[in-house]
Amino acid sequence: MLKDNLIKSNIGINTIVPKYHQRILSQYLNAIIICIILILMIPFSGCNDNSSNNPVPAGAPVIDSLSVIEGNAGEMLTIYGKRFGANRDSGSVEINGIHAELSDYKDWKDNSIKLTIPVYASSGNIFVTVSGKKSNGKYFNVLGAQLNPVIDSLVPNHGLPGEIISIHGKAFGNVSDSGYIIFNASMVEKPDIVNWNNVLIQFKIPANSVTGTLEVTVNHLTSNKVNLIVATPPQIMEITPSSVKQGDEIVIRGINLGTKTSENYVTFNGYKPPDLYYISWNTTEIKMKVPDGATSGNIIVFAGGIKSNPFPVTITLPPPVIEKIVPTYCKPGDFIEIYGINFGQSRVSNYVEIGGKRANDIDYTIWNNTIIKVKVPDGAVTGKVFLYINGVKSNGININITSEQNPIIEEVSPPTVLSGDLITIKGKRFGSTQGVGYIYLDTLKLSNNNIRTWSDNEITFIFPDALSTGNIEITIYANNMASNKFTIVKSILNIPVSLILSGSFKMGYDNGGEWDKPAHNVTISYDYYIGKTEITQKQWKIVFGSTSNPSKLKNDNNPVEQLNWFRALRFCNSLSAIENRTPCYTVNGSTDINEDDESQVVVCNFNADGWRLPTEAEWEYACRATTTGEFSGTGKISEMGWTSQDKVNNPQEVAKRKPNKWDLYDMHGNVMEWCWDGFEATFYETSPTKDPRVNPTLETPERTVRGGSYQNSPELCSSSHRESISPTVYQFNIGFRIVRKK
Repeated sequence: MLKDNLIKSNIGINTIVPKYHQRILSQYLNAIIICIILILMIPFSGCNDNSSNNPVPAGAPVIDSLSVIEGNAGEMLTIYGKRFGANRDSGSVEINGIHAELSDYKDWKDNSIKLTIPVYASSGNIFVTVSGKKSNGKYFNVLGAQLNPVIDSLVPNHGLPGEIISIHGKAFGNVSDSGYIIFNASMVEKPDIVNWNNVLIQFKIPANSVTGTLEVTVNHLTSNKVNLIVATPPQIMEITPSSVKQGDEIVIRGINLGTKTSENYVTFNGYKPPDLYYISWNTTEIKMKVPDGATSGNIIVFAGGIKSNPFPVTITLPPPVIEKIVPTYCKPGDFIEIYGINFGQSRVSNYVEIGGKRANDIDYTIWNNTIIKVKVPDGAVTGKVFLYINGVKSNGININITSEQNPIIEEVSPPTVLSGDLITIKGKRFGSTQGVGYIYLDTLKLSNNNIRTWSDNEITFIFPDALSTGNIEITIYANNMASNKFTIVKSILNIPVSLILSGSFKMGYDNGGEWDKPAHNVTISYDYYIGKTEITQKQWKIVFGSTSNPSKLKNDNNPVEQLNWFRALRFCNSLSAIENRTPCYTVNGSTDINEDDESQVVVCNFNADGWRLPTEAEWEYACRATTTGEFSGTGKISEMGWTSQDKVNNPQEVAKRKPNKWDLYDMHGNVMEWCWDGFEATFYETSPTKDPRVNPTLETPERTVRGGSYQNSPELCSSSHRESISPTVYQFNIGFRIVRKK
């Protein structure tokens, strides 16, 4: 019909045009009609509608139409559609990559958004993003004069020739629209431009470039200028000496080494040492000590985030030292853990010998500088464990290789007991039932009436009253075989403790107080017990008598307070003597400590088995319990300790807030806790990495307290915060907890 109407409207076509030409014209008309039909079949959604062909995520917002299809910056625009959300929240609108400012939004509903056209918007697709999901695009024509492009930032603002730099900004348009980059007065060639859109340009730094200014020009409009640093990589020319051992001084010489900053550092075979190992640093020379834990391999200098060429150095490791083995009773096929120092960061060709047999290469599950875990090989017998590191043999530690029938005690809890306590023994090969099995406590055979449960790997019993205070050896007899002996202590106090295993942690906090930094690596090389709570007034009175309580607020379950540092040491020595332990503290060889004599110098025997105050490092390691933030446990101070934000006027009963991962209470707040260390404000700058402590002298007149109190703000109760107080001071917000070496 359309064709007929067109032919009819062609006046006198049959009489004016010859038949041959009529056929040609008819063919043209057919083609025109088909084109018109195809055009009419395309859905019409408005002029210049360049909807995005990118797939729209399920549930994403959808733009249906725009109130206008063009306009000037600052004029009103309404976007119609669905799934925009009832209010803006984190939703956003962008036009050709330019996001609307907060002040541009005038109204936001689930099916419409009203806003003013952003100042730097240019023609292109409009998108709506809600909850991270982006809508389809609708083309919008921005009228008015084009604005000068603006560079907001360069990421990064430095680099090497050939590296890609991202220019973030606005009004860049499209590179095909006469846009280009000027760097150091020269145009960046098109092949070096890898991406260009309205808000982002990415390009490669041209070869042979030097540091200078950069600007973007679009349609003869020029942006602001920014500085781009073209770096020259550091280069190591020489390292002397080339063969060293840990702790030796080395000199790294080269060019473009920079100066020491937080971004500039040296790595040893991939290991980045703490700042304390650096002696001096300038653009051509670095002097430093070879750090603990460094191994042979390449040294690399990082300057301004750019790394140098690798330079090989041979590091002769000190001899390996085994400090302990867990467990010391085992059988072939069991795994043992070996603790010590100088094992190397990986096994390579190093190996362990157990009871005369070399461990199989496939049976190592852990190997680092301080811990090895390995399976006991078949054929191993009772004897010693040795390490062979780079051909150097370690000291030997005894190990007992048992037959399948021997019972083994691995753990007894609690380690310090009272008469009537329920004791749990854990281990293996006790037998599924007691049968003819029995338990000896020293020479006392435990009555079957005291045994509560008996299984192959756990026994529980009630501790009898017949034994005196002090060390008690437990032996289990099962299947006519005797177990190893395990020692516990019968105490007059019920002091619950946690066993803290040796390990490493990051001590201090770079964002903390002046005395809390720098953060640095510390290793505690031994296991120790620490009180789960601060010493209570009830525990104090058991040791010193019912009339001895010095506390301001009397309550048996509160921490004892109003005692100075010397009096806390007296408590430790007195408790040790009562439990037949060797006291740790002496003054001129005597265990008698004067509470008020600030001139006396107290010496601590850290090898004794008695009770003592924790060192700063022991306290923070136990407090953190593997955490790295300000507060341990849940990380919320309101759940972990009493601080000034709780608005309490006195110390609170112990263990009323949550414990940390190692079951320790009130490490944050309640009362500050005395530590052994004399206070040195800058100690962290030179602190050793292994078992650090500051033994008090007359030159260190103050002592360290940790944990903060109920009177302090939360930041003063953090895991890393340090304070100093005179050892003769009595305060009602200072108490203590005790430790002893395992």
